[in-house]
Amino acid sequence: MVALLRLPNDKSFATGSADCQLGPASQHDRSTRILVGVRIGPIHTTAIVDTAAPYPICTPDIASLIPSSTVERIEPFTLFTQFGDFKGALYRMPITFPANEGDDLEVDATVFIPDPSAGWSNRPSYIGLTGCLERMRFALDPTANLIYFGPA
Repeated sequence: MVALLRLPNDKSFATGSADCQLGPASQHDRSTRILVGVRIGPIHTTAIVDTAAPYPICTPDIASLIPSSTVERIEPFTLFTQFGDFKGALYRMPITFPANEGDDLEVDATVFIPDPSAGWSNRPSYIGLTGCLERMRFALDPTANLIYFGPA
């Protein structure tokens, strides 16, 4: 395990880094977002890093491709957002941050998956603070378009 960033006590802060993009998530989005490549279960996708999101959110389209043997349903859940309320459920599943340099990081995450009928289909996936980012270390270098990550 290589340390890419270190804490003041010389312990590893980040053991991997990857390219990220800063910009809108879609042509209709006017906000600057942090977009990172992740694997949700075995599926590669791009997700928005959002420290205000209560959980990682996996789109129903991506969720339908994840083998049921790799996820554990926890409980029904309703996500309240500025765009409305979305019914779905919380699941336990791995989210992996693939590294361009250093080591990949896999996080045992608690993920919200909206019901297919909830109207989330045109929205992106998110990586939220609760259930994922709080279980790891991460730092952003916006001048180099890099995200650094490591185990908590």
